[in-house]
Amino acid sequence: MSLKSFFKKNKKNDTPPLSPFLNHILLRINKLVEKVASDIMIPRVDAVTLHIGQPLEESLEIIRKNGHSRFPVWKDKLDNIVGILYLKDILYQIQKKDEKLVLSEEKITQSMLRESFFIPESKKVESLLKEFQAKKIHMAVVIDEYGGFSGIVTLEDVLEVIIGDIQDEYDFEEVSIKKINEELYEVDARTSLEELEETLAIDFGEYKEEIDTIGGLIYNKIERVPKIGEEIKIDHIVYQVIKKEGNKILTLKLKLMPLNNDDHRE
Repeated sequence: MSLKSFFKKNKKNDTPPLSPFLNHILLRINKLVEKVASDIMIPRVDAVTLHIGQPLEESLEIIRKNGHSRFPVWKDKLDNIVGILYLKDILYQIQKKDEKLVLSEEKITQSMLRESFFIPESKKVESLLKEFQAKKIHMAVVIDEYGGFSGIVTLEDVLEVIIGDIQDEYDFEEVSIKKINEELYEVDARTSLEELEETLAIDFGEYKEEIDTIGGLIYNKIERVPKIGEEIKIDHIVYQVIKKEGNKILTLKLKLMPLNNDDHRE
């Protein structure tokens, strides 16, 4: 029985009304059954990965900075994910070797990894939750139609669809849309177009059919990596790239311009 069917069955029975919290959960479960892996995954560009042959000392520093306990590991190229490295497995190896272990000389090897669980982008999230439970694992590697690395989905990502955002001791709440004045905003490039629509009372129209985030919109329109400080005008909004990391846009400044008749504005 699916989660949605379970709640529907209990709602029809002569049982007391659901609490506000359970009603909230039910509404989110309705969304869960419609979602697929690509809707909730951490995309390739944001996924923290390690690679075969990477010095253990360097790997531990990456682990320390990110606060995760599981990392996809690739060999030769990012599209070739060969396993998952668990922090607890590394710590066990360090403890077992004790004083004989020299971190700067040790490197990640295939023998340190656990098997990857691969899923397609179209994998239903409800089905994925059941497989996570059955396999007793917490991470899946998402692959695209060509078998390339598309991103990762964790058990936490799935649960957040049902109960909302889960904050742990390594999570820091960040404001994705910061208002500077009535016309100027600073925005995290990962902010969804839907969230921007709700906050700024604008309409991205047909862009939402193919694009999820504001950073994705910029890449889609100019078809190249923008420079720091570069301004891109799309409809009645001027976007300025103010922070990058490599080829990845991190932060944008948005300036709302006076509307023309053809511009989208709610």
